[in-house]
Amino acid sequence: MLADFSSLQAVEARLLSGLETAITALNRAEWFVEVAPVTSPSPKLNVSAKRHRVLFDDTGLVWPFRALGEALPFDTGSVPALLVRHAWQPHQSRFPMDQWARVLKSGGVLVSVSANPWHPKVWQVLGKQSWRLPSWPHFLAAHAHPDIQLEMTPLAQWWGVVPKLSPLLVLVGQKRCEISPIRPERRSRLALKQAPAAMAQCRAA
Repeated sequence: MLADFSSLQAVEARLLSGLETAITALNRAEWFVEVAPVTSPSPKLNVSAKRHRVLFDDTGLVWPFRALGEALPFDTGSVPALLVRHAWQPHQSRFPMDQWARVLKSGGVLVSVSANPWHPKVWQVLGKQSWRLPSWPHFLAAHAHPDIQLEMTPLAQWWGVVPKLSPLLVLVGQKRCEISPIRPERRSRLALKQAPAAMAQCRAA
């Protein structure tokens, strides 16, 4: 069963709205996809981008379609922005990072949220199972991908020093822009016709 983090909804909304990096990243796109557990209401965010929700449970994605987390049913490079919430829960089906990177457009943004296993509020929800949530170093490692460039905010750096500062961990990343391959210029070889050499006619005097 998925953990019910609805008690953290108010904190999550306040934290994300106050994190300028995350709000600016989501507002870069006209629309974004929020991937969240079925037990978690959507937080209110001060963004103008249109939000589309995709819900999952312990079996995988269940609404508005059914699919496995290992094979996201989005075209490659089709999603301008992703808000992934609480996808790293105990007993949760795996969501590989390469799938998030695959579906993002070039230059698209990824905002990822997870419960902080070292915070007392999270312990009230999960108890000892909190240890199965990723800590800040593991959360960073889970998002390591050559196509995603992570933006480290000062608040995120403080979380690494004082783990109990916030009940939530937040990462913001951007997919690297694809560089068009340089095509070598093909120069056509011009066939130069050599003019016949002028023959001098010498006349004996």
